[in-house]
Amino acid sequence: MADPIDSEITPESADSMKAAGAEEAGTSSTPEISRPMLDVHAPHESVHTWKDFFIHIATIVIGLLIAVGLEQTVEFFHHRHQVADVREQLETELRINVATFRAQMLEMRRLAPILQRDLEVLHFLREHPGAPRSSWPGELSWWYATYPYVLSAWNAAHESSVLALMPRREVEQRSALYRSLAALNESTEEATQRIWVSFSYGIRDEDPAHMTPAELDASMEAVTATLILYARMFNLQWNLHKQFPEFSPGPDPSDWRKIVRVVSPERDRAQADALQDNLKEEIERIQAQDKHR
Repeated sequence: MADPIDSEITPESADSMKAAGAEEAGTSSTPEISRPMLDVHAPHESVHTWKDFFIHIATIVIGLLIAVGLEQTVEFFHHRHQVADVREQLETELRINVATFRAQMLEMRRLAPILQRDLEVLHFLREHPGAPRSSWPGELSWWYATYPYVLSAWNAAHESSVLALMPRREVEQRSALYRSLAALNESTEEATQRIWVSFSYGIRDEDPAHMTPAELDASMEAVTATLILYARMFNLQWNLHKQFPEFSPGPDPSDWRKIVRVVSPERDRAQADALQDNLKEEIERIQAQDKHR
């Protein structure tokens, strides 16, 4: 018995099948336009010959050398810019410190005789307790000014790596300069503290005639220490002026002699000066030898 479903399938006619075949045939026969493909042929000889290998290596080396050279060129100009900036800051700081040098020396010359007069008054009060002001050999004065040197640009350069890019001789000279300036700053700070001790009696009583013997002794000791520091600072200023003439005018040797009031035989000074001159010549000779290496 035939399946009823099969009986419903009508066979396609031969004409329709031919038409379909012709349509498919027509579709498949249409040429497709595509991109031209590279025709690659196998080389007749190996590409990796020794000549090609060395050319390849040479190309890589040259490329690396160019890259390193460009990087070093960039770093060179960057370092030059850094050094130029630091030098400009140091030169500005130098001009400020030269002006400070003059002001400090003038202030010390002004204040040193005032402190000597203060010391004389304190001695008088020690010997004449409660003496009226009209009988004093002078008046007490504690007004002073400080002139610290600026070290910020040098400290910043010292903490960075820029100094390693500068000539050694230049760094050594600037180091010597700033050591002297730092020593003057330290002496100034210590002298300031001593002066404050000198008039500390005012905390208890503003009248110096009411000072106790202990207060008078402490004040005299502080004033004496301040004057000793000033004498040492004059000496430091003199050495700074000799080594770096731009710090001018330098103090006169009589400035410190007016404070310490000591006189040494001329032969002793001559011998000391001769030793210093010999050392200076030896240092210059060593530096000249080092320069020509």
